[in-house]
This record gives sequence, C-alpha cells and structure tokens, in this order.
Amino acid sequence: MKNCILLLFLLPLILFGQNEDSIKFKKIDVGISYSPEYSYRMVSSNTESQFLKNSYDSLEIPKLGYTLGFNGIYSVNNKLAFTVGLLFSDKGEKFKTNILDAFLNYKNHYYYLDVPLKLKYTIIDSKIKFYGTLGVSSNLFLQHRIAYSLSGSSFSDNIRGNSTDIAKVNLAFNVGAGLDCPLSSRWFFKAEVGYKQSFTSMTTNSNLKRYLYSFGPTVGLYYKF
Repeated sequence: MKNCILLLFLLPLILFGQNEDSIKFKKIDVGISYSPEYSYRMVSSNTESQFLKNSYDSLEIPKLGYTLGFNGIYSVNNKLAFTVGLLFSDKGEKFKTNILDAFLNYKNHYYYLDVPLKLKYTIIDSKIKFYGTLGVSSNLFLQHRIAYSLSGSSFSDNIRGNSTDIAKVNLAFNVGAGLDCPLSSRWFFKAEVGYKQSFTSMTTNSNLKRYLYSFGPTVGLYYKF
C-alpha cells in the first residue's frame, strides 16, 4: 500500500518532467545550410533610361551564386514553425562571353548578409516530413566585387566594384518547399528548393532599378534541442 501511495505521489512529477523534456526537445532546432543558386536580376527604367536597360539586357546573363550560414527553427506545434537565419550570400550576374573585346570573362559579385524570417508549414507529418515555406528577408549589403580575365591572355584579377549607388539594405520575399529526413533522435537532414526575389531595388538610382532574384536547392544539417 505504501508503495502504491509513493508511486501516485511520484507519477505526476515523472510525467511533468518527461513532458518538459519532450516540449524542449521539439521546440528548437539549429543548423547550417548551403545553397548553390542561379542568380540574376530584373531591370526596370523610366523612358529616359530605356536605352541603358536595353544595353544591360543585351550584355548580361545569369551567373552561379550561393548562400550559406546558420538557421534556427522554433516550432509552435507539429505543423507550424518559424525559421530565422543569418546567411552570407553571393548574388549577381555576368557578361556574355566575348561580348566585350577586352574581356574574356566579367562577373559582378554582390555580397550580402541575409536575415530571412519564414513561416514553415508541415504538409505531410510522417517520419519524413514534407513542408512549404513563405517569408521575407532583410539583405544587408557588404561589398561589390568584379572578377574578370582578359581576352587573349591568362591574366585574371579581382577588383572592388563601385558601390556608391547600391542600397545598404534591400528587402526580398522567398518561397520554398522541402523535406526533413531524420538521421537519429537528435539529428536530421533538410533538403529544400526555393525562390528569392527582392521587392526593393538594390540600387539607389531612381531612373534605373535592379531587382535581384535567385533560385536553387538548399541542403542542411540540423540538431534538435
């Protein structure tokens, strides 16, 4: 009888402790991610600058960029979660090969610190979880770098680009879909496909606006706390 009374006394404490551990275990995930991306821009202009837009469109093509960094996930319940990141990204475009007589290659690299905030919704909640995401990102400009090589020569170089007309911050929306695959009780692998596009111009020039966009796969390794 005494053992039964003791068990009844301890059972709520045991269950409460297990519930706290379970909640803590499910609430927060942290991880790292990497994404190779198809990177380009859209250009808009007023009537006076239309010839510049046409010139850029005839010269420039997409380049391969990337995004990498740290991410955190806060789960509200089994379906709904919020994600936040601190990511380094290389965006930009390049000139068509041999389009300029002096240059063999000419690439614009725009380096940003991206801080995305996304809503994550689990569509299929099984061992492998399938989900969709939607969110916005604040992109802080770091540096403009130009990488080039000269025609008929092995010479190549990198120079700091002119960033006087590049906005210090631009805002973007992002949308994606992916899956979470468990590796153990604590670790899981994330694979996602996403699209990002700025809705504020990366340039301060009011006559000629550039809107960066990119898309590609993202892979990540995450740990459950």
